[in-house]
Amino acid sequence: MDTPAKLDFVRRYLRALCEGDLEAVKSFYDDASTFEDPYGGRCLVGVDKISAFYQKVFVQGVSAEQTGEASCCGDSVAVPYRAKVGAVQINCITVFQFADSGKLKSMRAYWGPENMTAC
Repeated sequence: MDTPAKLDFVRRYLRALCEGDLEAVKSFYDDASTFEDPYGGRCLVGVDKISAFYQKVFVQGVSAEQTGEASCCGDSVAVPYRAKVGAVQINCITVFQFADSGKLKSMRAYWGPENMTAC
């Protein structure tokens, strides 16, 4: 996947978060995809388990905005963004790694308690 395609993916991902579009989110993953949010926490594997996570988050209300430049390298892109989930704001850096199919091989969100604030 070339750099423009990775950056387009980031735009589509953030839009799907903001719109609570579960079908769009599901289209980014496959049965071999892994998901860690936050990284080091529980690792979800497969589109069904990953979409169940998003479904719970969407019920709380979500907004997200990119806060800096994305960095592309090899099969991955790292993106700083701010997400609001319910009454909590989280500043994170997420690394999306792509499979040859164009679906996500892995998604890892890097953040900790120091990156969370009430809003």
